Amino acid sequence: MTQRPKIIFLRIDDDLSIKAFEELLKICEEHQIVLQKDDDAKLIFKNGMLHLIEDDSGFSLDWALELKEHLKRKYAISKEPLCKALGIKGSSERIVCDCSLGTGKDAMLILSFGARIIGYERNPLVFILALDALRRALNDEQLKVYFNKISLHFGEASKELDELSRVETFYFDPMYPMKKKSSLPRKEMQVFKKVIGADEDFTDQLLALCKSGKKVVLKRPIKSEVILKPSASFPGKTTRYDLYFTPLSYR
Repeated sequence: MTQRPKIIFLRIDDDLSIKAFEELLKICEEHQIVLQKDDDAKLIFKNGMLHLIEDDSGFSLDWALELKEHLKRKYAISKEPLCKALGIKGSSERIVCDCSLGTGKDAMLILSFGARIIGYERNPLVFILALDALRRALNDEQLKVYFNKISLHFGEASKELDELSRVETFYFDPMYPMKKKSSLPRKEMQVFKKVIGADEDFTDQLLALCKSGKKVVLKRPIKSEVILKPSASFPGKTTRYDLYFTPLSYR
């Protein structure tokens, strides 16, 4: 059955963004997404790039800049907790599925490690932001060799397991509900969480991914409770990466 196109509304703030809009329009058509102009939309093209706006605050994504910052740091692959959890070693080009792409910050880190990434995002507004970020990043000739290693998909990876047989590891960083007593996150994340909300079904997604028989890496705050008992855990300074081969039981 043919998938019905998803309609996303956006507005264009200046004439310089018309060309960018036309470029993104063609890219979206490949993903069965139709862009339509609306002066009240949360997505806005300004200065040739897409922004997400909420209550007069907003942000855009600059993947080229983020990747450059990671490459400058020259990470020691053998010592990075995330590399250990994902199974990335040396020059191996591991195929990782980022099941919760979001703003793509973790994807840029994993990309800098030399992995190939298949990114999934189910929120249409965030997915369009990611498509625009990749569109602009591919214009950087020096970084194109990296950005040619990432492909984006609209939907849920846990529902597309048959299509992801070549994936070696699933990486999952769900959005958890904010605790009332916790300090407010940076402004960008405040806007992101308000528009997107929490992934209330993250446990169901985790269980589904674990049924794939592949490695599944769950990102959690270092002191957070264990939802399912992992096969192994790789702690960093503020983050813990729980590795699963098969799900066990709830605590």
